Amino acid sequence: MNYAYLIYQIKDMKTDYAFMGWNFAKDRINLMDYDGVYYERSIDGENPIAVLENLFEKFNINHPDDFKGHSMSVSDIVVLFDDNGCKWYYCDSFCWRDITDDLRKRR
Repeated sequence: MNYAYLIYQIKDMKTDYAFMGWNFAKDRINLMDYDGVYYERSIDGENPIAVLENLFEKFNINHPDDFKGHSMSVSDIVVLFDDNGCKWYYCDSFCWRDITDDLRKRR
């Protein structure tokens, strides 16, 4: 499967949920606190979680030269785009959380 992705990171680390797990952040999260810091059109992966794990490694070990954010960490959000649309994922303490439905409920 081929994906595109966009990485969002909190722009002001003074927010009370920066680098916090989803259980703490879920009622506080505000997308206005985030900046899109990196976009790539094409990345292959067998499933979304495998893609996210590969991105986590890439943005902690082998940053692309044009990446201006910090190493990927808890509270970062990755949007994965595929032929079926997009899904939003929150980097939690020990896993990736699909927060697509949570964000839709806020609209």
